[in-house]
Amino acid sequence: MDPSLILVLGLGALLIFMIMNTRRKQKEQQANLASNLVPGREVMTSAGLFGTVVEVDSENNKVVIEPTPGTRLVVHRQAISQITPVEEPAADEVAVDEADEAAAPDAGDAVEPAEPGTAAGENRPDEGPAGDEPTDSTDKK
Repeated sequence: MDPSLILVLGLGALLIFMIMNTRRKQKEQQANLASNLVPGREVMTSAGLFGTVVEVDSENNKVVIEPTPGTRLVVHRQAISQITPVEEPAADEVAVDEADEAAAPDAGDAVEPAEPGTAAGENRPDEGPAGDEPTDSTDKK
């Protein structure tokens, strides 16, 4: 056999294998998407809209999603491009968040940051009461 013929046949077989493998992966992904498309799941459409699945009508290939509370959109089932994964916080992250909340001051206890060289709440010499514009002691009226 001619070596170039073997090369062409080998490349052809490789191309066919790659096409079939890609198509198989796409079918698996579609089957996974169809099985996980249930009310309550967060999804993203092919247009980039995020929302929660409210209703799935398999007979008419329609999905009702709610991007914001009170707003419902009816989209074709194939417009759902991905289901956002459910993220469960790790146990150590929850403990850190609770510790941060306990240490955080309340909104009524807000403290303004002090300027460099002054104590908190203390005015600089060239300022009047806190928050006023600087006064110039050289102005004579």
